[in-house]
This record gives sequence, structure tokens and C-alpha cells, in this order.
Amino acid sequence: MNKKSIAILGGGNAGFALAGFFSYLGHTVNLYKKSLLINQKTSNYEIFSKGKLEFQSRINLVTSSIEEALKGAELIFITVPAYHHDALFDEMIDFLNQDSTVYLMPDNYGCFLLKKKLIAKGLGQYRKILSLNSVLFACRQIDYNTIVIRGIKNNIKVSSIYGEIVDEGLSLLNAIYPMFVKSSEVIDVQLSNMNPIVHTATTLMNTGWIEKTEGNFDFYSEGISSSVANVIESIDNERIELGKKLGFDLDSLLVNMQKLYNSTEKSLYSALTKSFIHTKDKGPASLDTRYINEDIPYGLMPMSALGKRLKIQTKAIDTVISLAEITTRKKFNETASMNLIDYLITSRSSKL
Repeated sequence: MNKKSIAILGGGNAGFALAGFFSYLGHTVNLYKKSLLINQKTSNYEIFSKGKLEFQSRINLVTSSIEEALKGAELIFITVPAYHHDALFDEMIDFLNQDSTVYLMPDNYGCFLLKKKLIAKGLGQYRKILSLNSVLFACRQIDYNTIVIRGIKNNIKVSSIYGEIVDEGLSLLNAIYPMFVKSSEVIDVQLSNMNPIVHTATTLMNTGWIEKTEGNFDFYSEGISSSVANVIESIDNERIELGKKLGFDLDSLLVNMQKLYNSTEKSLYSALTKSFIHTKDKGPASLDTRYINEDIPYGLMPMSALGKRLKIQTKAIDTVISLAEITTRKKFNETASMNLIDYLITSRSSKL
């Protein structure tokens, strides 16, 4: 295997697990973790993985300096929540190697923002930006050095706003771990992220329990009743209809769970509440959670905007967005929605 120099930008669960796994496979990995103290760094940072995938590895460097993390990187994986994209892209662009390839994991409409920022910096010729619909693992970091990996995705969709670079970018990914699949178009990738479909409705319909217990309940097996599953399924059906209008045959959430995790359940309610991957996950400690702060403005709101543009009713999606706004008393960022529509008007004017 051709060893790569890899930078992971994002020290949360997904970034931590990805850095440890790629290091275990023999690649040189630098992990950028902004939450560290200024100038703080650790070389040969030891990682222990338990659960579905057990290994021990050492990350080459964990650092608070994005310049150090990116130095010499051939592949760059961005795993931060989408609400951190704006600031991260501004930091990253100044140190971006023009020969490196960027993977947004998951994308959550970040590719459109990154493209705009590159053009504004006079770097519009940089085109190696690939969009992925999901992170690689269902995982949780449980202490300073330990990650528990509960599930490994069987396939992750990959595409780009620049179609000509997809094959090369996909080949690089599959040379590391062969489970990535080419998607027909970047919008297919955006609409294939399942997080907003599950997280938002479940969180909002369990607000009382979250605020009374600070999330001390099983988010999936206890938080999802048959009625909650009905709302999730309605959101999912609207997502599928949006895809159909644009020519995509999107898998349902149930089919996704069957494909990604080999679920044998026949109903969405059973698949969600009996998932060996997701059960024993506690709920969020409050409504100040990425299940709202990311999955509404960078998940459901772009779908709602797309529905309005395509004249497709998104009653369930709009209801959940409205409930989130009322409950949290927030006005959510519309950047992802506007960037999506701008892209579609430019690339698919005949469809709109």
C-alpha cells in the first residue's frame, strides 16, 4: 500500500477515530484540534480503539496549529460540524497545498462555501474538493486516548462540484480503505446524509426528557416511539421526493440502515430502536446540540429551500424547522440554503 501523509481537521469523535484508524493502517497522520491550548502539540499520540474494530496506533502529531497539521499533507479530511466550516476554511486556505486533495466528511453543503472562499482569495483554480455523505464510523471517544467504534459504514457516497476530479479522488480513498462509491452528482451526496433525518425530530420530540434528565436516556431505543418514527419517515419521504425531482433515486433511511449496517429489520421503527450500532447512545444534554445547531441549518433548511424552489411540499421538514426555531428561540443560519440554490440555478437552470 502506498503510504500517505494525511491531515485530519477536527478533533471530535469522527476525527479522532479517523486519525487513529489511518495511523493504524500505516499512514502518517496529523490531527488538528482547535480546542487545544495555543501552541500545544503532542507527537506519537497513542490511540486505543475498542468495539467493532480493535487496534492500537500512534498519531504522528496532534496540534493546535493548522499550519503544522497541513504541512506536507497529501490528503485533507475535514470532520468538523458544518457550523465550524466558515472559520476553518478561512484558517485552512492560507496554508493549503495546491497539490493536496480535500475531503469534506460529511460535506453538509460545505463545498459551495469553500469554493466561494477560494475564488475570493484568487485561488479559483484549486478544484480538488470532494464531498462525502457520511463519516466512516459510528463511534464515541470515551477518554483521552480511547475510542469505541460501534459500526463501520459499508459504503459512503463520494462526488464533487468538479466532476472531472471525482475518479482520481475516489481512487485515492479506496486505496486506503475500499468501501467508497462514486455518486452521480454532488447534490445526491448532500441529500444522502441521514443525520438530519433522524436527529432533529427525535431531539425536539424528546425536549422534556432532555431538559429534565440532561440526556440520561437511550436516544434511539427510548427516544424513538412509533409516533416519532412516523415523523422521521415523513421527513425521509420528502427528502426522497426532492431527489426524484432532480433525477436521483435516493435510498430510504430504512434501506440505508440495511445497506450500511446490515440491518435485517423490516420497519423503520424496528430498525432504529433495535439497532445494535446506535442503542445505548445517550441523548444530548440540552437543545444546544449539533443535532439542532448543525442538522437544522445544514441539513433540513436546504431541503426546505429546495422544496420551495421545486414546488414540492415539505410539510414535515418545515414543521420541524419551525418547532426548532420556536423551542430554541433561534434564527438559524441560511448560508447553506442560499449556496445550494445558487449552485442549482447555475448548474441545473433547466430543472428549476
